[in-house]
Amino acid sequence: MFENVEQILATKNIGDLSFIRMSFYDNRFANEEKENAIKSIIQLVLALKQDKPTSYTILKNDASLLVTFDFNQQCFVNLAFASWHDMVTPVLKMEFVGENGMIQFDTQADNAYAGTYYQSAFQLVVPPVSTELTTYINELIEKIHATQEMEVIVG
Repeated sequence: MFENVEQILATKNIGDLSFIRMSFYDNRFANEEKENAIKSIIQLVLALKQDKPTSYTILKNDASLLVTFDFNQQCFVNLAFASWHDMVTPVLKMEFVGENGMIQFDTQADNAYAGTYYQSAFQLVVPPVSTELTTYINELIEKIHATQEMEVIVG
């Protein structure tokens, strides 16, 4: 899913990214697919920026997680994950804002692509990142695991 985000952004020529918001709400967020979803979405963002953020925050409770990135006050990122136990179909929202425009995708929108991907494992195909960014992602995932409920981690 979304193998060609970089190509879409380049084709639409929205310019340098200044804001990225991605939200993934799904009843599977509470199980083993949670880490794959978090890691894939973080990797997609870092692949698009080709850099580590200058700062981040992590806030979580038992059913949700919010991760924000600041790329030297040039690009802000908001990543939200939550588990809704009564959901049948997951909600995936993506917003990319650049100096020349914006691209949005929302599975709840009437004109969004509808499929059955929610019945299989969550898989977001993302561009590869450098070894340095892979290490950063793994360390960030460890910090997310270590964050206590309702604790705010700033890095």
